[in-house]
Amino acid sequence: DGDLIDILVETGDFTDESEVRMVVDDVLSGYSERDCLVIRKRIDGHPAKEVALSVNESGDDGGKSMTPANVDQIYARFKHRLRPELFPAQGGDR
Repeated sequence: DGDLIDILVETGDFTDESEVRMVVDDVLSGYSERDCLVIRKRIDGHPAKEVALSVNESGDDGGKSMTPANVDQIYARFKHRLRPELFPAQGGDR
């Protein structure tokens, strides 16, 4: 899967990593602390199963057990929100 930010920088669409990170941080500001943790771990390339286990072991699960499917859904929604911020010409929900 790889690091999402590295992949975006490598595509040549952005001049440097800091530009991408600023947009990512802005989009993350709309998420809970737990969801930010999930998203950041997925951005860093950790598999959904590992992220879910980490959240469950930390006790920061909001009273609900985190599953790999939950992790995938949180990450998919994040990417859906991120895409129009990084690539406005391609549209998407804001």
